[in-house]
Amino acid sequence: MSYVCPACGSDNISRVPLLYKKGHSTGTIVRTEVVGHETQYEETEHCDQWGNVVKTEKKAVGSTPIYGEVERPSEHLTDLAKEVAPPVPPTPLKEASGCIEIVSGLVFFYWLGNLLNLFHVDRFSLFEDWSYLVVIVVSGYLTIWGHRRKKKKNLEIAEQNAAAQKQYELDYAAWEKEWLCMRCGSRFSLEEEHP
Repeated sequence: MSYVCPACGSDNISRVPLLYKKGHSTGTIVRTEVVGHETQYEETEHCDQWGNVVKTEKKAVGSTPIYGEVERPSEHLTDLAKEVAPPVPPTPLKEASGCIEIVSGLVFFYWLGNLLNLFHVDRFSLFEDWSYLVVIVVSGYLTIWGHRRKKKKNLEIAEQNAAAQKQYELDYAAWEKEWLCMRCGSRFSLEEEHP
């Protein structure tokens, strides 16, 4: 059974992954590049009235580049390979850091403690003053609330990352089954795979 383009009827068709592989190459390039600098210095001696060296100054007056062979990875794509390139993998979203709620609770604790200390300077006692207990309870509550909020946000980010990864896998599977007509340029999928 021969396959033909559904748009123009041409049998000059090819699989998209094969076209991409033919037009994609990787390797290394070795070039001469500047890898450092050698600095030239000028040294000046300052003497006192008896000729003794009092101070020595060292000043940079120039530099000479140092060249070396550098090996870098290279990639080459033909125009057709760029056109039929596979879908790009998703970049995972970063999760929120775990210490922000602890830091915010401690900052609030410190700020409110100083504020209470200003109002009760003459009769302040850490063990007898109930206001510090309020500060500790409020700071603890803010820490727990922030931790729960972070945990919920990280769960949402993990779900978004999983959904993006699943969509990428579906797109990649569809890309692997695509064909390209070399006559009219249309892209299509065939139900049966070519033997």
